[in-house]
Amino acid sequence: MQDVAHTGQDSRLSRLHVLAAIACGVALAVDMIEMTIGNALSTVFIAEPYSMAPRALSLLLAAVYLGAVAGAPLFGWAAGRAGIRRCLIWALLWLGLTSFLAAASPLAWLGILRFLAGLALGAIPPLLIAYLTQMAPPRRRGFLIFWVCGLAALAPPAALMTIRWLLPLEPFGIASWRWPLAGAGALAMAAGWAFTRLPEANAWRLPVSRTATPSAPGSEAASMTGHGRRLTFVAAVYFLLPWASVGFPLVTGPILLLRGFDVSRALLYVTLATIGPTLASLLTGAFVDRLDRRFTLASCAAAMAATVLVFALARSPAWVIGALVIFGVAAAVYVTALTMYAAEVFPARIRTLATSVAWACNRAAAVIVPVALLALIGPQDSIHSLLPVGIAILASLLLVCFGPQGAAGRAVD
Repeated sequence: MQDVAHTGQDSRLSRLHVLAAIACGVALAVDMIEMTIGNALSTVFIAEPYSMAPRALSLLLAAVYLGAVAGAPLFGWAAGRAGIRRCLIWALLWLGLTSFLAAASPLAWLGILRFLAGLALGAIPPLLIAYLTQMAPPRRRGFLIFWVCGLAALAPPAALMTIRWLLPLEPFGIASWRWPLAGAGALAMAAGWAFTRLPEANAWRLPVSRTATPSAPGSEAASMTGHGRRLTFVAAVYFLLPWASVGFPLVTGPILLLRGFDVSRALLYVTLATIGPTLASLLTGAFVDRLDRRFTLASCAAAMAATVLVFALARSPAWVIGALVIFGVAAAVYVTALTMYAAEVFPARIRTLATSVAWACNRAAAVIVPVALLALIGPQDSIHSLLPVGIAILASLLLVCFGPQGAAGRAVD
């Protein structure tokens, strides 16, 4: 394979960069599909013919995040020894297997299989961002990561529209929500195979090495002792993230049902909220490397807080759709910028472990979010479940304003 190393100031994208970005985009699309399916399940399972109790539904939705809590640090630790690329292959193949099983399983087994899938889902985002951070030319890092995330964001609307379209049809007697799970399994297998054809992460920077150099036992933990404050900061911001990125889309469907919208229309509105992020990510990639990371994050957090307030007060379809779309745009840019920012503030020797540990805090919060927010939805049109969402967004805004500086447009080690 050709030499893929590049200098710290090289801003060119090679053919191999593009192929690697495509593989990362497919892998991230699978992760997004799997997580977005939870938003659809909260709408489908709470209605007829399932009529699942809120407690049982919240536990089912939390299972995937519970698995992610264990999977993220486990794969992050393994990546320091076996290499990021190899761990991505393992995670994607495992996700493909568990997704196929979930698509074919009885409902009683769905929670267990979603937990097992979560082991891989918790690992994929931090590993992908670490791989992209190492692979992308410094002056094109934001552009490449935002384009990968933007194109991957096309997958969730397709999955949700598939569920909505197949809802009355149920081809071959198979429920509509099972089809995207099977499709995600196939894509995960394909992405896993694609990574077998790519260089290891450190090969993009180190021409003398094509494979990961095993770390000495405990070396990552020892190196991380000097970065405890940054790890605490990133973990705290990551912990607050699901209250907005997971919580708000999760409760919008049930709240719309309480406002008198039928299941089909509620699913349509939830789907529309996932369309804007693609365009926003592609456009943001053109200039994000010129902006301070903290400014980008603070601007998005302010926009999310405003749209949550609008949704809480809105009753007309136009205002509801507008709030959901704008929130989806701001949240997509915020999530991508945050994951990129988190990877930049840690040196390469501890990047995968540190970001994976912090991401585990994110997934731990995502376990709590469905249980906490769905429990606040009452028999009437209650907006109580939106209060924790707004508080978390405002807390995130305050934290990022005082966080460490990122590395927009600059090389990272």
